[in-house]
Amino acid sequence: MNSERWRAGEVPAINGHGTARGITGFYAALLEGTALTASLLAEATSVQTSGIDRVFGELNAFGLGFGIDENGFGMGGLGGSYGAARQDGYAIGFVTGSMGSFDRATRVENALRSCLGLARLVD
Repeated sequence: MNSERWRAGEVPAINGHGTARGITGFYAALLEGTALTASLLAEATSVQTSGIDRVFGELNAFGLGFGIDENGFGMGGLGGSYGAARQDGYAIGFVTGSMGSFDRATRVENALRSCLGLARLVD
């Protein structure tokens, strides 16, 4: 996954590369209205499909390129990396160099939410 050949490939659904700062900046730009127009963002973040994931058995909802939940929109990546824009007005990016679940990203986000005086996300 870290080879030059993989990084050079254009596989939009699975090989995005970025730093935590870059991912957070992308979602912050979406929240600020500088990356997409308001109408395009509204379309991209409206639920296009939802239901029980046949692999993981959990309820999921997706817009156009984003996972959608009651807290906002975002997308996870390989090994537990994650980026999101939250309805509470903040953006977050978490990247990891090792395989793992999204539990680590949730713990980091809950620490941020605690600092902001916001309720914890469901673990």
